[in-house]
Amino acid sequence: MCESCEKCSNESCIEFFAVWNIIWGIIFFLSCIVSIVELHEEKEGNTIFYHVVLYIGVLFAALYTLSGIFILIGHFKDSALLFKCGLILSNPFPIWAFGTVFIPIVHAMILLRLFKVAGSRWN
Repeated sequence: MCESCEKCSNESCIEFFAVWNIIWGIIFFLSCIVSIVELHEEKEGNTIFYHVVLYIGVLFAALYTLSGIFILIGHFKDSALLFKCGLILSNPFPIWAFGTVFIPIVHAMILLRLFKVAGSRWN
């Protein structure tokens, strides 16, 4: 990682990632819901593929939001199980949101560090 990433404390990195997950999860959840409502109002030109992508987006965005909550609770309550569950639950969303580019990059960089933090903190 770059030098500026190493200067941040583990606590601030954990809290940033959890809040990042919660905020982006909520944004994408709401945008997918709005898109689904608009799709159901327009009956023409909708493909099943687009419907499936949006419904999967709703599920993954909800999981991303939940993962941020689990990471925060696991961090503050010192629960390895909740923390690691949050890290694992956060993985499907960046794959689904691959086209955004910045979400998978930020996710991968921080996730590598947080798995090291979890390993040193609870092992």
